Amino acid sequence: MSVSITPDVLTFNAPYTEEQKTIDLKIVNNSEETIAFKVKTTTPQKYCVKPNSAILQAKSSQTVEIIYLGDDNELLQAHDPQVPYVCRDKFL
Repeated sequence: MSVSITPDVLTFNAPYTEEQKTIDLKIVNNSEETIAFKVKTTTPQKYCVKPNSAILQAKSSQTVEIIYLGDDNELLQAHDPQVPYVCRDKFL
């Protein structure tokens, strides 16, 4: 089974405008078999994933939208700009 996912890293850039809150994730099934996938996150209250699961036929692909629901603009403004802000949210 061979699956590729692009991009490797999801980056939401502040300030968070509506356009910057959505990232398209492309999942490609490179194998000859049908597969199923499910996208999970460690902070589901901050992200919407559409579709969060699907079945991919052999040699097909699916685009998944990752939508950031939070508004951390105030958090980022209060954060010390000399220290890089590291988000600990993860996707599986």
